[in-house]
Amino acid sequence: MAKGVVKFGGSNLKSSCDIAKIVQVVRLYGRELVIVVSALYGVTDVLLDSLLRARTDTDALDRVRRRVLPSYARIVAEYVPGHRKKEVKQQPETRVTELEKYLLGIHCLGDIPCFVRDRVLSFGERLSSLTITAVLNASGIPCRECLPEELGLLTNGSYSNASVAFNQCRQRVRARLGQCKTRAITAVARLSASGPICWPGTRFI
Repeated sequence: MAKGVVKFGGSNLKSSCDIAKIVQVVRLYGRELVIVVSALYGVTDVLLDSLLRARTDTDALDRVRRRVLPSYARIVAEYVPGHRKKEVKQQPETRVTELEKYLLGIHCLGDIPCFVRDRVLSFGERLSSLTITAVLNASGIPCRECLPEELGLLTNGSYSNASVAFNQCRQRVRARLGQCKTRAITAVARLSASGPICWPGTRFI
């Protein structure tokens, strides 16, 4: 049976209560799902602002950590059991450290290459997929994160306005998803795989 696809956009990721609703929705489906998540509400705006500031201001690195990490940390604190909190909390921090390296590169260059811009903006979704995966597992719903590069998604190579090359990757993605036997798989709404970031559709399922 083909997996169902559910997309949760930023408007569904505004508050802690919204996370509880996501868990409830996934339970109600009662079938294997691919869950596509956007960044938490407002996070993409913070990332875009940090991109622009990073060219001339190293404070942009600290700013993104101060403004982005707490949102995810609050979700972990509320939904992940105590014995797993430390481990799960470290995962977003590791991802933000990677993000900071891109921002530092922008500062050193004094410019924002297109592929770096796309990569930086994808971190909101990458943090969401990591966090939602942890929450679902903590809620008794077996789930694993599957990033676009793991799925084998390919794009048409148009930076900032790309689309998925369905004919080239349909079979590979279907096979990869078929190997995942968990109840839910989280994926990101922006991707960077053999090309730029794009917003994938769901026709490959």
